[in-house]
Amino acid sequence: QPLAHHAIRPASLLIAETEGRDAALRFLDDLCGRFPYSCPLLTLRIEWLREEGGDRLITRLRELLQTNPMDAWGWRELALHLPLPEALDAANEAVRLEPHMSQGYGIRGDLHFKCDRVDEARADWLQAIRLEIDNGYAVTRFVNHAPTLLARKEALTVVAEELRRQ
Repeated sequence: QPLAHHAIRPASLLIAETEGRDAALRFLDDLCGRFPYSCPLLTLRIEWLREEGGDRLITRLRELLQTNPMDAWGWRELALHLPLPEALDAANEAVRLEPHMSQGYGIRGDLHFKCDRVDEARADWLQAIRLEIDNGYAVTRFVNHAPTLLARKEALTVVAEELRRQ
């Protein structure tokens, strides 16, 4: 069964253990070549390429998004690996597609921060917190990047209110 997705991940791990990472990637490349519209296969290959990053990863992310432009995860991943300002466009698309996912706001907040837009960054981190108080990354960024001690105390109050609300 070439598209037995539940078996492909363990098979690729076994190949990596016995023949090496490059062999596992060749296995996934072969499957993706035979089934270029299988989003689970394309996603698995991207997961394998994540640690190396670079142009190869970006190419594979773009292939996934050509196949499924509605894949917000793919847009978030692309935003993490593109240079600015293109990364911000990808993050905006991810937020547009999944406005109720805190991760998109967290990523976009970081990109705003890299552009020295602290107010926009904090607004995105706050939105991430409002959507998911368990997003510790957004909580930390929102509080730590408050401009003053008073603003930091206010940020902690907002977080406490969200803890009670959620």
